[in-house]
Amino acid sequence: MQIRMDKENRELKAHGSYEFPVNISYEQLSRYERGSFSWHWHPEIELTFVLSGQIGYQVNGKSYVLKEGDGIFCNTNALHSGHMIDGMDCVYISTTFAPRFLYGFSNSVIQTLRRTGADGYAARLHRLFAGDRLAEPGTCLYAPHLRPLAFTAVRV
Repeated sequence: MQIRMDKENRELKAHGSYEFPVNISYEQLSRYERGSFSWHWHPEIELTFVLSGQIGYQVNGKSYVLKEGDGIFCNTNALHSGHMIDGMDCVYISTTFAPRFLYGFSNSVIQTLRRTGADGYAARLHRLFAGDRLAEPGTCLYAPHLRPLAFTAVRV
């Protein structure tokens, strides 16, 4: 498999929808041809969180080695790619957000990821969805989708 792109390297995968501008996917580098995904970009912000293994990740002209428990933000429209290191697989969660979703969001999520791993990641996402970051109270998205999360106990 490889990422589907247009002639300008924009990824063609749907990253959520207008009504719900978030996409969370479980990824594994070995599923991609040659254990890497091609240079691409998208208008959504992407958070990559490594569950196991490690990944060579390139964005904005810089290279990073992310290991289990590490996470990285890739800004909107940033050209980025990733690959296996020494032929070892990597399992990670890719979460994309429309830029309006992260308005006012702080760097504390990265500290939470490093400190608490995947459980902390899930808890942090729950707190974000239960708040008013995605839609304000009174909007058509808030009442049917977000308000119930705000008042429901979720075990993570």
